[in-house]
Amino acid sequence: MVVSFNLRAEWGIHMKPHFWGLLLSLTLLSCTDKHAPQVIELSGYAQGTTYHIKLAHDPGTNQLEQIRLQVTAVLDQIDSQMSNFRQDSEISRLNAQETTQWLSVSPEIMQLLTIAQIVYQRSGGEMFVKGRKANGDNWRIGVETPIAGERGLQKVIQIHEPQGTAVMTAGTYRNYFVDHGQQYSHILSPQTGKPVNHQLRSVTVVHDDPTWADAWDTALLCVGEAKARQIAEEEHLKVLLIYEHDKKLYEYASKAFEASQ
Repeated sequence: MVVSFNLRAEWGIHMKPHFWGLLLSLTLLSCTDKHAPQVIELSGYAQGTTYHIKLAHDPGTNQLEQIRLQVTAVLDQIDSQMSNFRQDSEISRLNAQETTQWLSVSPEIMQLLTIAQIVYQRSGGEMFVKGRKANGDNWRIGVETPIAGERGLQKVIQIHEPQGTAVMTAGTYRNYFVDHGQQYSHILSPQTGKPVNHQLRSVTVVHDDPTWADAWDTALLCVGEAKARQIAEEEHLKVLLIYEHDKKLYEYASKAFEASQ
């Protein structure tokens, strides 16, 4: 396969199912051509961040602009439903409600809330990769070193699933504020309502479904390193934890994650 999608989301994003259908259609367009493909990249702005799509494209076709318009249309629709940056988005209007009465929501929001409820019951961020590169090699995904103000490479993940998989990372090191010398994360504990205060710095989840991956990485980051280990093994999740101890970074890979590498 030949399509890689990367959305660098600082606050997290939930992609609707038909977006992955669009990526599959891009794959079919790329793989059915007889000419040698060339790797091209589409990029732009969405959800308060940037997106990058790589695909093997036949230089003899003129479908690139059509693909760009389709991607833009899907991201615009997701933005109108899921964006936390827009007061008129469906999720923002839902969050602003103060009633306890039943409310009508779209099927996409309902699916998102259902997954969130399941992950919450079981637990107490930005990429989807499909197939292989144009030259046949597997995709490799870099996980950042979770240190504020730095852009280092902590680990490289090998992607062996040709049918596609999602890779999501959540961390406490990118969005934070400092008050009286104390650093506070943007991730809030559902138990206390306050920023999480533990040594777990980032959680990377590999999952077939990007929405589940996005939900699990944030949930595991909330509970801390010890509880995250336990949940990852109980739920058979492919998880990479990076935590700090005595000012040094350490990694923990779940059994399912190690088996996938």
